Amino acid sequence: RSKAPIVTESDGCYVLTAGKNVAKIDKSSGMLCGYANAGVEAISSAFRPNFWRAGTDNDRRGWKAEELMGQWKDVVANDVKVTSSAEGNNAVVEAVIISDGKAVMNIKYSMHPDGTLGVSYDIKIDNQMPEPIRIGLQGQIDSRYSNVTYFGIGPWENYCDRSDGVLLGRYATTVAEMPERYVKPQSTGGREHLRELVLSDGKGFGLKIETEGRVGFSALQFTDADLMNSQHMWELQARPYTVLHLDAWTRG
Repeated sequence: RSKAPIVTESDGCYVLTAGKNVAKIDKSSGMLCGYANAGVEAISSAFRPNFWRAGTDNDRRGWKAEELMGQWKDVVANDVKVTSSAEGNNAVVEAVIISDGKAVMNIKYSMHPDGTLGVSYDIKIDNQMPEPIRIGLQGQIDSRYSNVTYFGIGPWENYCDRSDGVLLGRYATTVAEMPERYVKPQSTGGREHLRELVLSDGKGFGLKIETEGRVGFSALQFTDADLMNSQHMWELQARPYTVLHLDAWTRG
């Protein structure tokens, strides 16, 4: 039987340890900034709440998302409270994050005895604010995990409002193959109805994510800023990491 995980503090982080698995949550931001197995780190940059995405042709030429919802592009966390506790056999860290008075987020991290890290995310938005264009988490993982296997709808790109021509199944691709090659770079590579995602290095090591409910994801070699600031796909330069989006909701 696995031992109960433990919580320690080091270098401004809460450190959750269960066997060979170690997760780190930054005490000042409440963000997941590390997740390692046997000393091999998977995360390159902390996973942060995200309310924006790169624009699409319909955004630019149609309903003008930038003008209607642009205030969600740079929401700043200005009040953060992070605490640790134990719940049964799980070690828990909870973060309450208030951003510019626009949103209150509660993120709960639960380390289980088998090394699995549970993440739950709740948000309350001020009713004077326009709805955000997406609600999710964005982070960066090591580029060595370039093989993508997922159980969701595919095999090609789909969105919440463009998902009738795809089928639920298990698909295999790579990070480099996920984006669509639009004439002008824009939001791309999304897959909806995700149940399970594995990003691996081809040698049996990687990151496995299981979800509850309808979650969308993308794993790309580019940031949203890269996509927005380029005029042609050939201008995009692959980053030395993979940008991973996990979205509870996004606008079509």
